Formats: sequence, structure tokens, C-alpha cells
Amino acid sequence: MATNSALLIVFFLCITLTIELKFSTGALLDIDGNHLNAASYYNILPLDWGKSLGGISVRVAAPDGTLSVVLEWSKTFAGLPVSFSNVTASSKVIERDDVVMISFVLTKNKNIFPWVLVYDELAKVWFFSTGSPIDYPGRQVKNGIFRISYANLGYKLVFCGDVNTSTCKDIGIYIDSAGNSRIAIDRPAMLVKFKKTRLF
Repeated sequence: MATNSALLIVFFLCITLTIELKFSTGALLDIDGNHLNAASYYNILPLDWGKSLGGISVRVAAPDGTLSVVLEWSKTFAGLPVSFSNVTASSKVIERDDVVMISFVLTKNKNIFPWVLVYDELAKVWFFSTGSPIDYPGRQVKNGIFRISYANLGYKLVFCGDVNTSTCKDIGIYIDSAGNSRIAIDRPAMLVKFKKTRLF
């Protein structure tokens, strides 16, 4: 009995040390334990992916027909591939709080659709779409950069106005009147993980 208790204690100590080691370094890991890097493509998944929620994708979800970055409700759909381009570092490896841009990359032709913030006047919410300000005439639009930070046993995405700002906002979910889970800022942080994927 004492031997079993001792083994159990050792087991939990090993788990604790593994978690502490992971989060004491700057490394960001995908679900297979490999470093995130700017040369690969990933699905962004909620921490409990596979139970009830799908991954992050983009589709028409706003009432005015604007494309929205959304968290899909289908637990079998991992979302669309994204790339992380490292803005301030020459290394392909992406580490904690590196400055990155996030873009959907939908085909092997490398068609890139960067994330951009668009203001929804009706909902009074800044939500993510794709493209650039010229794609949204007459709308309030913001470009910016992203950081990936540790949060509990997963990661969270934060949006910053520019490289030099220290004011960043958590990225979370805004459920609109139609039930779409749109990705927006100034929401409780959504905990995520990353799954390496291929382009279509």
C-alpha cells in the first residue's frame, strides 16, 4: 500500500515538473509537443476541442454580411489553417510573447488573408475579420500585432495596437444574436492550443 502511495506521489511530481518545465521556458508547443514555427501551418483549437467545440475559421457571420473570424460549433471541424509570421525575430521558432501576425492560408498557392479588427456599430464590439482597411470602406478598422501567452494549461492570444505598445487586449468569444461565436477583443480570454496541419 505504501509502495503504491509512493509511486502515485512520484507520478504527480513528474507531471508537475513537466508542466513547470514547459512553462518556465519561452517555447510554444503544438499538441504534439513540437515548437511552433513560422514555416508551418496550424489549426487554432479551443482547449476542450473535440468535446463540443470546433476550431477557428472565417465565414460570413456578421448581420451586415461581413466576414468574421469565428469559433465553429462542430466538434469534428478543426477550422482553417493559419500561419504565424514572426515580426521582430529572425528565427522561425515562435516563442512566448514574440510579436506575430496571424493570417489564414487557405490553399497551396499561399493565398494569405491576414486578421484585421473591424468595429460592429450595432453590437458595439471589435471583432476579427480578414483583409485590410481598404476592404471595409466607411468602417472603423484596426491593424495590429498579436502575442501568444501562457494561460493555465493552454495559451491565449492577445491583440496589441503596435509593436511598441504594452497595452494588449485578450481575445475571446462574442456570441451574436444569430448564435455565431465571433472572435473579438475585450472578452474573457479564450484558452487555445495549436494543431499542425497542411494546406488544402
